Amino acid sequence: MNITHTITIEERLEKILKKAIKEIKESVIKELFKEIIEVLREMSQNMKNLTKRLDELTERVNQLTEQVSRLTGAVSEIRGEISEWKIVDSLKGILKRHNLEVYASPWRLFDAYVIGDEFLAIMEICRTCRRSDIDQIKRAVGVAIDKLGTRPDILIVFSLEKPEDDVVIYGRKMGVVVENSPIRLAKILRDLIEKKKT
Repeated sequence: MNITHTITIEERLEKILKKAIKEIKESVIKELFKEIIEVLREMSQNMKNLTKRLDELTERVNQLTEQVSRLTGAVSEIRGEISEWKIVDSLKGILKRHNLEVYASPWRLFDAYVIGDEFLAIMEICRTCRRSDIDQIKRAVGVAIDKLGTRPDILIVFSLEKPEDDVVIYGRKMGVVVENSPIRLAKILRDLIEKKKT
């Protein structure tokens, strides 16, 4: 026996409502996911932009660091040259009394030279004298002969600060006078000139 079940209007409405709710839920979830994905894409793009900007800033900082380093080196070099000129200037008056003239050197291997009648000294000027300064003035002999036309009678390393004893001893072994007093230096040069005359 067939029983036909008649669906009431209420049942039909309930069925339609359930279907609508299900579709609405799916549609809302889809939209939410779309929005979330879009936000994540924007965040990812922002991160890429920030990373690129950070790389650019890092490169700029590296360039600035290099420039500051070069400027610091240039400032140190200028300070060194000013110190050398001050020493040369202070020696002028003292050495003039002994008929000696002192000049700043335009050549890189030594800082100054002292000339008198048949006399030549070349000088390296440094804040704190090291063995390397003594080695440098030794290497400068060839330049002095080439540029000044004669072999130096004496090699000098003039130190603004009191030189260490081992540096003075090393200088003596190498035939280089290491001094930090303009007056003592003038006396050494005077005695050498007198000895050379006899």
